[in-house]
Amino acid sequence: NEPLAKLWKINDDELPKYLDIENKLINANKKLIPLLNSSSFGGTFINATTSTIHIFTTDDSKTLDILFAPDMQPYIEYFSFDTVLNSLDKLNFLFSQIIESAKQFEPRNVLMFIDIEINNVALYLNTDSPVNIPFVNDIQKYKPKIYDHKPGSTDINEVILSGEGIVSYNKTCSAGYWAKSRNNPNSNYLITAGHCYQDIFFLLPWNTQNVTEFIGPVIHHTTFPHDVAVINITNEGIIPRAVIRNNDFSQYAELFIKYYKPTLNYGVHICKSGYTTHITCGYARGLNGIYIQEKGVSKNVLFSDGITLGGDSGGAVFRYVSLNVVSLIGVVSVGTKGVSGYTLVEDIYNEVGLLPV
Repeated sequence: NEPLAKLWKINDDELPKYLDIENKLINANKKLIPLLNSSSFGGTFINATTSTIHIFTTDDSKTLDILFAPDMQPYIEYFSFDTVLNSLDKLNFLFSQIIESAKQFEPRNVLMFIDIEINNVALYLNTDSPVNIPFVNDIQKYKPKIYDHKPGSTDINEVILSGEGIVSYNKTCSAGYWAKSRNNPNSNYLITAGHCYQDIFFLLPWNTQNVTEFIGPVIHHTTFPHDVAVINITNEGIIPRAVIRNNDFSQYAELFIKYYKPTLNYGVHICKSGYTTHITCGYARGLNGIYIQEKGVSKNVLFSDGITLGGDSGGAVFRYVSLNVVSLIGVVSVGTKGVSGYTLVEDIYNEVGLLPV
C-alpha cells in the first residue's frame, strides 16, 4: 500500500529491509565511482530490489581492475557488469552536441538528460510540432532516444504540509516546503515552483476543491535558470510544518523532513507529494538535465520516471530515510508521460537564500 512499496513491488513490512539495502548500495557506489575511467565506463545504476549495482562498461578488460581493487572486496557481490556502446565521455559529448543544436534551432518544451540505464541521451518533446521538426531532424545523427509527447499542462486547518494544494485564481499547484531566512528566524516562507506564479495563494487541502485559508503573497519568482517561487506566509493563522502529507496511508500519515541534500545516484528511489496524484515514487534517471522552453532553459534538473500530473507542480520531492522520516530533495517543476523533472534544494537556496526548516 505504501508508495515506495508499490514502486519496489514488495510488501509494506519489507520496506526497512530494502531501504537498508539501497543505502548500502549507495555507500558502495560512492567508493566505486572514483575507480571508473570515464572513457571506459558508462556509469552505474542502482537496483535496490535485486541488491545490484549495474556497472556499464565499454571495455570488458577494465572489469578486472574493479574486481581486484582492495577497497571493492566487501562489495563485489553487488556488482553486475554490463557491456554498453557509449562511455561517459561519449554520452557527455552527445549531450553537449544536442544542446548546441537546440541553441541553433530553438525547439519548444524539450525535456532532456543523460539516461544512464539506457546508455543514451533521452529527449521528451512533441515531434510533430513544426517548431521542433528541424531540431529533431538535425539530432538524428547523434542517435538519441526520443520520446514523443504532445503538449499539455506542465503544472503539474490551517496547518499547511508539504504536498497540499495551493490555488490562486484558476491555477492550482502544490506546496513545496517550509523555509526560513538565516538573517530573520521569525520569517516563514513556502517554497513552490516558479512557473506557478500568481500574486497570492490560498490553501487547497487534499481530496477537496474547497479553498480554505489565505496563505500570503508571492515575493519572488523565476523559471530560469531555476524554477522557484517564494510565498511569504503572512496569515498568522497558517501554521507551516516540516512534514510531508501522506494520509492516504494511515500508518505513516505524516513524513517528517529531517534532512536535505541527499546523495543522488542513478536508480535510487525518488518520491514526490502533490495535490493531484498525492505521493508517487520512481527511479532517478537523469542528473543535471535541462528543460528547454520558449522563454529560456531550466538547468540542473533532476529527472525520474515517477508520475506527475497538473496541479502537482511545486510539491515536495524527497527520499525515504526510514518509514516516516525523509530527506528533502526539492520541488516538482515539470512532468510528462514517463518522466518528471525536479528543481533541487541547493539551487533554490542559491537563488533565494532560504533554507528548509
